[in-house]
Amino acid sequence: MLRPSQRASWIGYALIHHLLENYDTALTVLNEFRKGQGEVSTSYENSELILYQAMILLENKKHEEALKLLTDMSKEIVDVASLLETKGELFKTHLDSYLRHYLRKGAPPLFILLNELWQDPEKLSILDELLSSYKKNMASFHTFDGPQSLPEPPSTAIWLSYFIAQYLNFQKRHKEALDVVDDQLEKTPTLVDFYVLKADIYYSAGTLRAYVQTIRLEDRLRNHPSYFDIAKLAIEIYIHLHAQPLGADGSDADGDQSTLSTSEAKKLRNKQRKAARKAEAEAARVRAEQERREQAARSRQAGSEDNDPDRPAPADGGLDPNTLART
Repeated sequence: MLRPSQRASWIGYALIHHLLENYDTALTVLNEFRKGQGEVSTSYENSELILYQAMILLENKKHEEALKLLTDMSKEIVDVASLLETKGELFKTHLDSYLRHYLRKGAPPLFILLNELWQDPEKLSILDELLSSYKKNMASFHTFDGPQSLPEPPSTAIWLSYFIAQYLNFQKRHKEALDVVDDQLEKTPTLVDFYVLKADIYYSAGTLRAYVQTIRLEDRLRNHPSYFDIAKLAIEIYIHLHAQPLGADGSDADGDQSTLSTSEAKKLRNKQRKAARKAEAEAARVRAEQERREQAARSRQAGSEDNDPDRPAPADGGLDPNTLART
């Protein structure tokens, strides 16, 4: 049975369990020892004991408990530098986990979610350290941590570049931010988010003409014939589904008509033919409107549609709205 006065024995017993990675037992021993010390002490030894408990909690991945311990016992900790250093490590761990989650998720508003950091130089330096590490490892190994981790999906690298460009723009390092955006646009030139960010960087840098030109480029991307083709196909799918809902086509209707009388079946077929004619008329109107828009879009482009390298070649037979409605 250990007595409260046997400090070395208590500490040694806790240390043994700590080295054996029996973290919960080590913490229990330290807590029982501190309870037996009576009145709260502000000595250096007591301060080191609290910091040692926090270190064990960190190694046990109990970051919230470690932060709570340091906050509650801050008045008893003499080594203020170690206290702040430990809190900084906790913040870095939390920020690292938070950034990875949202970069993998692909959330453009991540920069806004972290707006409380922008006025704290110490926290910004930690963020800068993390982003530098991410960028280096992503370029070399396609991971956050290095070669020992599994590769991240390509989308993670894209949103990392997006966030880094936003961060550099905030720091008024406009040239570096533009380099990041331009490098990403060389790889994925159809990402509209990066054109919007590039315009924002130009605007922040005070280059108004370049800002307007970038906005106009975004508009040209949205007016590309491929956008109209997709919109046209979507309209045809909706019209087809409205005229012939899934499960109400000819093959299904024949089975349903077996339970109908002759007059009711005749009324149903007339109704279906009328709906089909209406859908065909609407589709023809949409095609005519689409052709007019495509012609207007082609007239605004320098080259012809056939010479446009970004326009995908149409598949044999085109895309069938009926088939797509069932996928």
